[in-house]
Amino acid sequence: MNKRRAWIIWGLLFVGVITILYLNFNQNDKFDIISAYANKNVTFDKDSLRTYPEDKFEVVFCTDKAQKTHVFLLKNNKVLTSTSFVNAPLNEKMVDWQISKNPQLNYWLLSGRLNDAIESLEVNGTKPQDLKIIQYNHEKMFYSLSEDIREPIDIQAKNKDGNIIYKTLP
Repeated sequence: MNKRRAWIIWGLLFVGVITILYLNFNQNDKFDIISAYANKNVTFDKDSLRTYPEDKFEVVFCTDKAQKTHVFLLKNNKVLTSTSFVNAPLNEKMVDWQISKNPQLNYWLLSGRLNDAIESLEVNGTKPQDLKIIQYNHEKMFYSLSEDIREPIDIQAKNKDGNIIYKTLP
């Protein structure tokens, strides 16, 4: 009985170590992929890398040494498109957003920074479940992947009371 328990413990430890190594190497792979894709003058902070799996894609956030936030859309460890944001206070500006399209897949990557007063977003052509609000580097950020975003882009941001406090279109 004690031998069996010892084998189970060793097996769990082995699986745990393999999992940690895999996650560490997987993060290193993402770091190398985005570093190769970016401009040679850009140096990323490896510790800032965050990956968000989305169905058949991955959204990767990473900050460079100049504190600029970059957002990458990856599929099968290949960068499809990216956006980036300068690290500056939003002040009265409620939303700072960028959109990028991959013409081969007809997929849009919409991402941005949000003022803390914003509690929810709506974007024309996206389903609510496709729009993610996250905390990244002490900022409220968002991203959305969609084939259905329509131009012109209409973003509506609401506060906690449900009032629209930002709108891109009149």
